[in-house]
Amino acid sequence: MARTRLLKKSTQKKLARTWGYILIPVIFWGWYTHYLGYGAIAILSAIATLFFLFQARVPCGALNRDGKTHCIHNGKGLLGGCNQVVAHKWYNAKMLVHRSTWGRFVSNAFRKFYGAAAFLAAMATVLSALISAGALVVATFAYLDPRAPK
Repeated sequence: MARTRLLKKSTQKKLARTWGYILIPVIFWGWYTHYLGYGAIAILSAIATLFFLFQARVPCGALNRDGKTHCIHNGKGLLGGCNQVVAHKWYNAKMLVHRSTWGRFVSNAFRKFYGAAAFLAAMATVLSALISAGALVVATFAYLDPRAPK
């Protein structure tokens, strides 16, 4: 008897490339309903942030050797570049080191729609992680305060 798969190979590949985008509605649902709690929201937000920084499909945007044109290949994550040329591998992460190149980094991210989506989603998940971690700390200290009403 043949073994059946839950998902087709093509669906598995698409899901492997976009699973971080699926976490965003879950995070928003957690904020809206408060059913998950601040700890779970912080963890989900951090995982989604890591996806957008290191795995999401974004345009590479590295300068080519002529110094005028940009690389047209897709990179892995906002911090990584493409694997076509060794110099492009961490080009975007190197641009974040110098403050003078931050504008070029943002313009490279907004070069294509999926790059802009990854950039905005990364900013939203970073903000969500910071707020939920702060709320978790405040809630923990409020719970430990003996004067607080129970």
